[in-house]
Amino acid sequence: MLTRTAAKQNDRELQASRGQQETKVSRNQDMQAPRAGEQDIQAPRAGNTPAASASQGTAPVPLEMTRAASLVKEADAACQAGKTAEASQKAKAAIALLQR
Repeated sequence: MLTRTAAKQNDRELQASRGQQETKVSRNQDMQAPRAGEQDIQAPRAGNTPAASASQGTAPVPLEMTRAASLVKEADAACQAGKTAEASQKAKAAIALLQR
């Protein structure tokens, strides 16, 4: 008889603690909804707009730089293909173009 009473009391305590846990969880959650019409919008930074770069008069890339960049890409592809001699030759040519 004593064990039945203890078991019932234990069941009541478990149910009561479950109810308390559920309310604690719901209280700890962030319940704020986003406000209507608000968005995270950032203004462009000074100097990063197309109009700013045009007004700064950025010079076109010299032909040597363009050729050197393509030689570096070719050297990388040759190196990855296992053609180290060809890769070295193209890399040295790119360096020579950049040193002019």
